[in-house]
Amino acid sequence: KSSLKERFKELLLLSQWTDCTFAVGEENTEIKCHKLVLAVSSPVFEALFFGGLSDPSCEPIRVPDIEPQIFKMMLMYMYSDSLNLHTVEEAGNLLYAAKKYLMPQLSRLCLEYLLDRTCIQTLWDILAIAESLDEEELIDAVLKIMCRFGRHVWYSKAEHLSAAMLKRLLSETSMNMSEEELWSVTLDWAHKDCLDRGVILTGRHLRDALQRERLLERIRFLVFNGEKFKNDVVQTEVLTESEVNVICQLIEEQQLDQNGLTDDDTNKHTYEIPAGICPLKKKRRRVSRVIWRCTREKVKGDTMWICCDQFVCSVVSNNLVLVTGLEVPTRSIYSARECYPWLGSLQHPTGTYNERFSVAITDQDGTVLVSTSYDARVPYDSIQVVTLDEEVWFNANKTYYIIIEVSSGSYELYNLARSVESKGTIFTFKDSSDHSRAGIFCGSFVTSILYCL
Repeated sequence: KSSLKERFKELLLLSQWTDCTFAVGEENTEIKCHKLVLAVSSPVFEALFFGGLSDPSCEPIRVPDIEPQIFKMMLMYMYSDSLNLHTVEEAGNLLYAAKKYLMPQLSRLCLEYLLDRTCIQTLWDILAIAESLDEEELIDAVLKIMCRFGRHVWYSKAEHLSAAMLKRLLSETSMNMSEEELWSVTLDWAHKDCLDRGVILTGRHLRDALQRERLLERIRFLVFNGEKFKNDVVQTEVLTESEVNVICQLIEEQQLDQNGLTDDDTNKHTYEIPAGICPLKKKRRRVSRVIWRCTREKVKGDTMWICCDQFVCSVVSNNLVLVTGLEVPTRSIYSARECYPWLGSLQHPTGTYNERFSVAITDQDGTVLVSTSYDARVPYDSIQVVTLDEEVWFNANKTYYIIIEVSSGSYELYNLARSVESKGTIFTFKDSSDHSRAGIFCGSFVTSILYCL
């Protein structure tokens, strides 16, 4: 072999001159190794083979808490410094093994793999790993995504949150989620806690659960809308009558101040915020998000000037993405009459014009997920960003349809790429229009997808 690493790797693979045996996993899979290699790689193995823990009669050495595949990956790293991780689950299991045997370099490699792959799709799996192994850096990475995407990633999965994680979320000063939504999530957690403990769902028991974990004191009730507070909080009977009265008065005063209806401070009452109630009166700051652009490049084909009423573009992504908008062309300043007489008489405008159209996104069953109207003064022959009224989840390997209804005008369209890779996600497009149904090529109207990972 050309290198020492390769020769050591061959020793492991061929089990040559081994002097220790492990029984790994639930089925006691036999794995043979070399004491010296393991001892120089891990202080745990050093103590086991050459220190105070040494006991030759204990072989095979039982390792019931690590799967054979993971144990072999750890050994391969010990023998050759090579590591090939393929999944988040694999990295989490290997991180557990590396921490058990006090191998900080291997732990760091596993941790970096998980950090690089912490995103919307992997959030809950990585959170489970982070909490089980008490990896603070990994928990912080998950926390940032939760704050950035708010209800999009954890509003519907509050039951998966531990009390410690929910407490950390409620302690954040910046989050893309309203206080009313945070209260709803916190209340859902309290409901589950009561059910898990076999306690009747009463306001008092919900309050006990929230106070036990110090969650109630982290809800900013003073930023609630008065009507929302009465409907969403008061009716739960979590707060006492005196707490409700004071909070209602403070909310009312704040709303009057915001509307400029209380100029004389002498007419204001002084209300003492009850103990255990958050005194903060400011909303949490919004968190900016990174928006990626999946842009379709031009491919060979004719340029088309098209006048039609509807453009449809189907989109499939191989990963879960949150779509925030799209880019489309504006009308062409040139006349298409010479190329296509059936388009009729077209004027030669200059400068800008008022563009109006509607965008709807549906799933493959035809259910409308979002509908947005676009109305803006735009330059001719340009690309414009259309921000959706509501962001839409595109699930992996599912077909979604972008339907654009235009009123009039001539658009210069190109044949754009049907498959585009962006930040590791592959988008597949298919274009059609009311003309394509008649057998006429229509070009591509959706030029880019704007999305978050």
